[in-house]
Parts: sequence; C-alpha cells; structure tokens
Amino acid sequence: MTIAIEERRAATGLAGGADERDDPFEHAMYAMVNAGVRGYPFAHLIVPRVFPAWFYREMVANFPGDDELAPLNERYPLRRTITLSDEDAAAGLAEPRRSFWAGVRAGLSSPAFMDFVVRLFGDAVGDRFAPDLEARLYLFRDAGGYAIGPHADTARKIVTMLFYMPEDERSLACGTTLLKKTGDGPLRDSADNDWSGFAAVKTAPFEANSVAGFLVTDRSYHGVRKTPEGVARRSMQLFILDRSRA
Repeated sequence: MTIAIEERRAATGLAGGADERDDPFEHAMYAMVNAGVRGYPFAHLIVPRVFPAWFYREMVANFPGDDELAPLNERYPLRRTITLSDEDAAAGLAEPRRSFWAGVRAGLSSPAFMDFVVRLFGDAVGDRFAPDLEARLYLFRDAGGYAIGPHADTARKIVTMLFYMPEDERSLACGTTLLKKTGDGPLRDSADNDWSGFAAVKTAPFEANSVAGFLVTDRSYHGVRKTPEGVARRSMQLFILDRSRA
C-alpha cells in the first residue's frame, strides 16, 4: 500500500494497542468479512472498529478543516465535501493531509480492495458484477440540521460504504437509516425529505471507526433524519461503480 505503516506511526506517535502493526486495509477486510453481510431489508453490513485504532486516530487528525471543503450544492447547503478520488481537488489539501489521504485513496480504490468489497455480497450481486470497477471517494462534513430523505442511490453504483468519524457522542443517533418501502413513497431517484410510505428498519449507529455499507439495488432505500442543531457529522464515503453503466 502507499502508506508506509511503520513510518506513519513513527512520524505521528500514534502507536500502541494490539493492532498497532496491522495494515489498515487488510484489517478493514478482516473486520468486514467476519462481521458478515445481513440480508434484510437488503444486503448490508454494519462493522465496528473497521480500521486499526492508530489509523483511525490519524484519519481524524488529518480530517480537513471547513476551509478546505467546498459546499456540495444548493440543494444540500449544510454539506461540505472534498473529492479524494479527484487528484486535482485533493492536491489543494495542505501537507501532511495531502499525502495521508493520497495513501487512503490508493488503498481503498485498489482493484484488490474493490473486488473484495463487491464479492462480500456474493450471490446478491449476481450478473451485476463488472470487472471494470471504479472508485469514488469523498470526505463529508454535515452541519447540524442536515437531512436527506429516502433514496436508493444511482444505478451506476454497485456498493456504497459509509465510514463514520463523529466529532463527539452527540451524533450517535445520526447514522444512515435503512428503509423498507411500504407504500407510495418517492420514486427511486428522489432525495426529497419525504419519508411517507417507508418503514425505518435499522439506523446504523454513527460510531467512531465504524462503517455501514450496502449493495445498491432498486430497493436499497436509505436516508438520514434531520440532525440536531450544533451536531456535525463527519464521514468518508466510498462508492464502487460500474464503468460500463452510463
């Protein structure tokens, strides 16, 4: 991997713990495969302690400030972001953040890691599996009051992975909620904050160093309820896409 683990630990002083020598991406694969994929309401996983503790601390330490993040769009003014998979955008980060996140990008977008994540879902992927995978990697910071209504993600996506990095424990209940459609709710591509016609099945805890991931299908509805004022959400989000889909 791009990140030289021993060098990073020595440079930051983030040593200690049983996992201090673990490769962060091998550790993540171990955590995910042993947590297992759950099938209801659609194929998903929720994994605590997904990275080694030392590595997660470095992720938090290197999270960009608001001045290095750009507003997402007019529809979601409370969300700020940077596209790590866009090398030009990531080049605007100050060191040592730029080098750190370049290493994260290389690890999570490697063919081996993407293939592993897609194959975690096994038979649920079926003939949707594409050998030509593409990774999109983002950092997000959502200010208090952020919300996004039920939606199923775009058809180009194969897997969505949401890595949580809370600023404090107040955001514990602010994770993504997995939904089951029960009536005439919004269309598949609607992200309006309309929760009618949906049952909340499971809200992933917005816990430090955890990941919630799911296979994207026409029923992988999910959303985030309006968060309390003053409570921010930080996350890293990995989308694995099929290049062949327009």
